[in-house]
Amino acid sequence: MPKYCCFNCPEKGHDDTRELDHKCPNCQFEYGFPLYSPPATVGKYKIEAPISRGFYGATYKVIDEVLGTEFVLKLIPKSIYELHNKDFYAESKDHAELAKGSQYIVGITGAEEHKVIFGNGEEVECYVQVLNYVPGKLLIKILESAKPISSIKITQISMDLFRILDVLRSKRKNHNDLHPENIIIEELTPENRRAGEIHSTTRAIAIDIGSLTSINKAGDSPDRQGDVHWVAGYLIKLSEKLLDDPDNVSDQDYRLASLLEDRAKLLFPAVEHTRAPNFDEIIEDIRNCFNQQTQPWEEPLKLLNFNDTYNAQTLDPWFVPSLLVDPEDQWLTRICGHGPLVITGMRGCGKTMMLRALQFHARATAAKLKFSGNKVEQLNKLREENYIGIYVSCNKLLDEIGKEADEALHEPFSRLFIRYGIEAIKAIRHLNHISEDKVRNDYFETFIEVYNQHVSNSEFLKEVTSERQLEQRLLSMIYSLNRGESNYVVTANPSNAFPALAQAIRKSSSLWTNHYILFLLDDVSTRYLGKENIKNLLSSLIFQSEECAFKITSEVQTVELLLYSPGKVEKAKKGRDFDTFDLGSAVNEKIRNRKKNGGKHFVADILNRRAFGNAKHPSVSPIEVLGDTTLASIAKSIATRGVNKTARKKIYHGISALAGVCVGDIGDIINLYDMIIKHYDNVKPIPPEKQNECFQDLCSVRLHEVNRRGSDYKDFALSFAKASHELLMQSNKDGSSRLRQYYSIYVRITTGNTEEQYEKIRRLLDAGIFVYSGGANAPRTLGNDTNPINQFKLTYRKLYGISNLIGLTQGDRFELSGEQLENWLNNPSEGKEILMKNVGGTSSNVDEGDDLDDTAMLETKKFEKVDSINEGVQGSLNFEEFEKIRYYDSKTVENLVLSKKPKSTEILFEDLESIKFDYLIAGLGFEDRTLESIRELIKLKPQKVLLVKYKEVGNTNEIIKLVEDEKLTYEIINYEVVKTSFDVSSGNVLCDITGLSKSLIFNIVRNTLKSNGKLWLSHVQASVYYPLNDEIDTSLKKIESEDNYSKLDIITKNVIKGEKGPYEIYDLLMSDTDESKRNVLIGFSNSKYERLFKILEKREFDMIRIVFPQVDSMRGQLARLASEVISNAYSNAECYGFESNDLDAMLAFLTEQYQLHYIDQNFNFELALTGSKRHTVACAAISAAFKISHCWYSKPSNWDIAKFSKGIGEKSYFKIEL
Repeated sequence: MPKYCCFNCPEKGHDDTRELDHKCPNCQFEYGFPLYSPPATVGKYKIEAPISRGFYGATYKVIDEVLGTEFVLKLIPKSIYELHNKDFYAESKDHAELAKGSQYIVGITGAEEHKVIFGNGEEVECYVQVLNYVPGKLLIKILESAKPISSIKITQISMDLFRILDVLRSKRKNHNDLHPENIIIEELTPENRRAGEIHSTTRAIAIDIGSLTSINKAGDSPDRQGDVHWVAGYLIKLSEKLLDDPDNVSDQDYRLASLLEDRAKLLFPAVEHTRAPNFDEIIEDIRNCFNQQTQPWEEPLKLLNFNDTYNAQTLDPWFVPSLLVDPEDQWLTRICGHGPLVITGMRGCGKTMMLRALQFHARATAAKLKFSGNKVEQLNKLREENYIGIYVSCNKLLDEIGKEADEALHEPFSRLFIRYGIEAIKAIRHLNHISEDKVRNDYFETFIEVYNQHVSNSEFLKEVTSERQLEQRLLSMIYSLNRGESNYVVTANPSNAFPALAQAIRKSSSLWTNHYILFLLDDVSTRYLGKENIKNLLSSLIFQSEECAFKITSEVQTVELLLYSPGKVEKAKKGRDFDTFDLGSAVNEKIRNRKKNGGKHFVADILNRRAFGNAKHPSVSPIEVLGDTTLASIAKSIATRGVNKTARKKIYHGISALAGVCVGDIGDIINLYDMIIKHYDNVKPIPPEKQNECFQDLCSVRLHEVNRRGSDYKDFALSFAKASHELLMQSNKDGSSRLRQYYSIYVRITTGNTEEQYEKIRRLLDAGIFVYSGGANAPRTLGNDTNPINQFKLTYRKLYGISNLIGLTQGDRFELSGEQLENWLNNPSEGKEILMKNVGGTSSNVDEGDDLDDTAMLETKKFEKVDSINEGVQGSLNFEEFEKIRYYDSKTVENLVLSKKPKSTEILFEDLESIKFDYLIAGLGFEDRTLESIRELIKLKPQKVLLVKYKEVGNTNEIIKLVEDEKLTYEIINYEVVKTSFDVSSGNVLCDITGLSKSLIFNIVRNTLKSNGKLWLSHVQASVYYPLNDEIDTSLKKIESEDNYSKLDIITKNVIKGEKGPYEIYDLLMSDTDESKRNVLIGFSNSKYERLFKILEKREFDMIRIVFPQVDSMRGQLARLASEVISNAYSNAECYGFESNDLDAMLAFLTEQYQLHYIDQNFNFELALTGSKRHTVACAAISAAFKISHCWYSKPSNWDIAKFSKGIGEKSYFKIEL
């Protein structure tokens, strides 16, 4: 409540109950009469309008009648100063001194005394301060307003508030009364913009400093706050205006508001009794929060683990130059030319890294690295390159999880056209950061014209007045398209629309006037999109243009079999319609070649660059970590010692083995080294048996992955390995001049159903068991002529053969054609025998490189973790301080989590009896416990019962009879109608989760909490769950000797789980988060782990966090086994154990993960409802409290009613509150 002192009869003390229209008990005048009855004039000043009342005084907008200039008069009764023994003129002089040279303290131009005659005739002797007039709104008005405010404006206000404190600190003063009526938010005209500020037309100014002293009075009274607490409180209140409604606030605004709120909370604990905060540091920290969202290229490279962002789609483009290994830029030069280009190669060969190297952000960073501190040279370098790369990931933008791959994509060209505009704005912003005078201030208007001309219903873009506003509007159009709406559709052919956008990009900067625009489209893969969708995309985007071209990454087999020319009439021809570059073969050739920068040197360079950027890597080189032995000696060890159990555990080790196992899959090199480096214990090299164990583990992971794709794939992989191993052993026994090491198959399709054979080979390539291999001496590849292709070479992914002890050189090949090829494709389990009957000649080493290496690689120079790879970017790679800089200490994180997390309280049934419930929501389930739960809950006499009906009849009739017998109003709702969306009315809601599916639980809990802020839950557990503990125990005992991957595969086939696939995947929560950002998935492993595996197979995640139950049972052991397999199969996964029924602990864990990933590291935050029902409740509560990107639900096609759960277990009741 406001506090006012009477103008006529002032008194000491405070009364918080006084309002402006209240009357003084002594003189009977209203406290607000100075505003209600303002004076007409004060001295030479004509009163224009009253502004506000403070505790002591009143302010007015006035005009100097002589000069015609606007000012603000502050009137304070002289009796006030006499009562408090204060010196008005000394106070005014202090004000003038404080305002001198500061733009954050309102200027004072005069200090006078006048007898003021108010409109009601009352005369009061007053002191008068003449202050500069500041157009704008008082901070209190902004805090109280229901109108939205952008995070950018909040950031600027926050910085300025701390600048006010900094001015006070520099003059050794405290304000002591920095309440929101003493601060005005100035609104500047465009002509008076503040250069270099975040919101250039906003400034916060202190306008009343009457409580200015050299001491802090925060402790004078219980409610008196210090200056820092005032500002921290405003920052929290401003942030909460955005955080309280996550669904209706943009992703960028929400992220920034979250960061600002955290910074404010850190300032609150007893500031006056600790070290005085450094306001420059606080201001810089706030600016860094903003830059993290809008200028992320200023962040230094930080690899948390050696294999962090090994998938280049998760790597920010400004870090690419620090990690890319491209000897003498030969590959970059090859792909940056004019005209459409398709870059091919196996998954993991570096296609994305090369494509992102063309991105403007990467080029700008490369120029910065080369010409550190010299912006003129940096700009010259960017001008000379003569191209601008704008990147979009097909996987991130177009993959529609839950859809069949061949189902038509929804408006793919519209989504691409709008997304490229968003990414172009980011590139222009980066250029503007380098040099403001190179970018047109109004460039966004040209973009608006392009979208108005080429996209339907885009007229609302004409209202846009800034680039950031345009970016937000374009994002809203993308979100609409992602929801399946068709409001914003490209109305022109891509060959016309994209050149128009290219012209707009060129016009945005004088530096880019003659530049060629490269639209970089990554991962056009059958893994996500299906053949028809890819055919449509590729054929429409390989147009020829003078302004732009698409550079696309895909697999060889996809491009060769599916690509048609624009118009889709005939097969597109290389050289005429597009060009190709087989990066996979180029990388493989580089690894096989021992010449300069090739072979092991190439692999070592890749490892060295990552070692430099990883704080946890020891200060020794990767070569010292690994040691080396020749591939010839490895083959000899297999032939002579492979039968010895001890010796075979030391086969694969060293840098040569790491390079030799790779056939272009750089990602596997990085992952394998990451596994090996974890065994480093200050002994170099790491012992061979430890390295060999890592080779074998990664082999098991890859075999498990292909096995999940289909049983035949594992047979293909293992049969080749067995044939290769046996032929190597035979060559040793036969006394051959060299050991035979088979690594490829020369395929000729000559008979039978050729289309079926093509399709099977394509699937083998898609599965990654074989790699399409080119090269100078390769057989004729998939051709341009109108006749079908019929011969090519398949190179085996040697990693799949490690468990069978195969050699690692590329010396020999099998040859299959005609009926033998058909037989091999149709009978993979007999693959070993078929291949051994069809051995071919020795492959020439001309195109592969001389990899029969008899020289071990030794480190000859000292390895030092230097800053050369990132020189000029943030000064240095100070990774040792990384965790101190980026994360809060554990206690601070704990406090932040406690202040944010939803509250869960376990209660008794008796507590529910005292509550009048408007709704009871329950399921007409088939489990025993659902009937028991309803029987108990209807005793509470809810106003209405909502019952969800499934296709399984179950206990439907019994439950309805119970409800009718109690004469309760009820409604039956069909599950199929509400399975992904359930709207809840306001009021007290009791939800019985016992018989509800996880998707329903999620929507009911989330929507109720969002509308009501609270919810009551009932949960009755079963006494018996499937799969049965005894059945799991029996199965595991039979397969004790198998590795974890094989155990899980066998259990999956043989143990009854109470549900059946195939599984449908739904997105229960599609938000407006930017899909181009990295994402983290929080999933749950239980004994029905198939749901989680399906989600992981359908969508890629940059980080995975798996929760498994800490329970001593075979079902718990099976859940842990599944989580261990995921942790090993996905190098970016971590596992956490929790007690399944501890709802509050799970809420804390999810809140902590949200803090660490979404807020602190700028990840998109995704949830998978693959755990228990209480886990689902926790996920729903978190999604109601925070901005969540997606929530995935995996639904089985059928539940086995007889073997789902049985009996009645423990009953629990909860209250959840936001």
